[in-house]
Amino acid sequence: MINASLANILNDRKAVRRLGIGALLVIALVVLFFSMFGDEEQERAARRTPFVEVKRILSGHTVKLESDQRLTYAGIRTPHQGEPLFEEARRRNADLVEGKEVRLRFDESDRDGKNRIQAYVYTDAGFVNEALVREGLAYVRLTPETRRFADLLLA
Repeated sequence: MINASLANILNDRKAVRRLGIGALLVIALVVLFFSMFGDEEQERAARRTPFVEVKRILSGHTVKLESDQRLTYAGIRTPHQGEPLFEEARRRNADLVEGKEVRLRFDESDRDGKNRIQAYVYTDAGFVNEALVREGLAYVRLTPETRRFADLLLA
């Protein structure tokens, strides 16, 4: 009887050990899968985030690129000409991006209703769209096509 109980305990311990090793193996495979998937996603994101040079500032949220295309910042709106803070927003945008190479990130669409490039803009100093909102020179303007960074912009 004692030998039978000892055998059951040893068998149970072996089963528990096998189960534990199996669980660790599954976890390791899941982590490996997601880390490989994450690298692939980062690679795809890098291909979708071109670098462009800003030639001239048109407003607080619109610039002209070296390619002569217009770019408007996704998810925000700054004052238009004739509205309060237009010049301040335009000047701050110039400080942030004029003559610099910027990185673009796109949302659902890379064009707005006026066929301008529509993107989130980054410099070495950070996220330009967010900086303009944080500094009170822009407000968040979300559309179904521009919701990628809604939480960050609204914060």
